[in-house]
Amino acid sequence: GTLLRSRDQGASWTSVASGTDAELRRGLIEPGTSHLVIVGQQGKVLRLVDAGKTWNAIPSHTRRHFRSAAFNPRSGDLIAVGERIVRLARNPPLTSN
Repeated sequence: GTLLRSRDQGASWTSVASGTDAELRRGLIEPGTSHLVIVGQQGKVLRLVDAGKTWNAIPSHTRRHFRSAAFNPRSGDLIAVGERIVRLARNPPLTSN
């Protein structure tokens, strides 16, 4: 769960609270927003929205470990893979009553 941030091209680093002790394994850039998203153990999905200051948890509804992830280029959905495959939809599908 350790995250480090540099504001001087890597000359020095400071710790940033991740809100987890889970191992974080794969980082990727969210299409359309350029926000950083990281997936890891315990079903953790974290999203950065403020240049490295704060990480927001995105519910994955599982505690299974993720090893990698990719964004679907058409829908923007996040597909996380590891002990299971999870699709996190950018926009929930519309339902008819």
